[in-house]
Amino acid sequence: MPIHGAAMKIEACLTDDIARTLLIPLWCCATPCRANPQAAYDPVAVDVLKQLDFDFSEIRRSFKEYGQVCCLAREMNIDRTVRDFLARHPEGTIINLGCGLSTAVYRKPPAEAVWYDVDLPEVIRARQALLPPAKGHRLLARDIFDPLWPDAVEAPGQRGVLLLAAGVFHYQPTDLMGALLPFLSGRFPGGTLFFDAVSSLGMRISNRYVARSGNRYAPMTFCIDKVPALASLSPRFAAVSETPFFHGLPLSGLTLSTRVNIAIVQLFGMLKYVTIRFREFL
Repeated sequence: MPIHGAAMKIEACLTDDIARTLLIPLWCCATPCRANPQAAYDPVAVDVLKQLDFDFSEIRRSFKEYGQVCCLAREMNIDRTVRDFLARHPEGTIINLGCGLSTAVYRKPPAEAVWYDVDLPEVIRARQALLPPAKGHRLLARDIFDPLWPDAVEAPGQRGVLLLAAGVFHYQPTDLMGALLPFLSGRFPGGTLFFDAVSSLGMRISNRYVARSGNRYAPMTFCIDKVPALASLSPRFAAVSETPFFHGLPLSGLTLSTRVNIAIVQLFGMLKYVTIRFREFL
């Protein structure tokens, strides 16, 4: 469980724009809504928020039901992906890229698997102040674009490797992403990469939406309109597939405006999950 003590001013160790980017999904998981009316989706996230001295009023004003549901849908699908992976590879390795203040490892604690949370040093320091490592949990303070970070990961391929990236790739330069995806396939042969993606239309709309929450410094820059086209990036990609963003999300009880927004997003494919399975051998 989180470390308790004096309220922490997260801006003391993170720039304001990064802090807001990290806190939006945490706030969404910690706040009950119609998609999860009985309680917050993540009680650990609730405890973390209690430790923070941060003004959430702008986030609360802007991230109404639809914005919160988007975050919850992503977390639910991460949990589903992790659960399915552990059922097949109970001793596998899970690598959460750009983990931020994600509490996914606490929601689905790996009994025999190893879970790496990877992010920039200042983010890892914030995690260490708020969240202690769980069993099988390791923190890696590295930039995901540093080509040497995989050297610090113990990931026997025969036990299975799952790489996660939740709300991370959107904010990266397109040229770097075009290099990162093939790089990961070469370093983790036989592994699987799961991440959420936004279309060019969805990116424009999301940037306006997030700006209203007070976060004006971390615009989305990477988008994917045609998921199958990713296969051309590397011969190491064995399969590329996509899943609707709101897959498995209960819609009953949601407001009409939220359900309309979800229908529009699904109709135009503005948000989705991408799964890339890497070849074990070329």
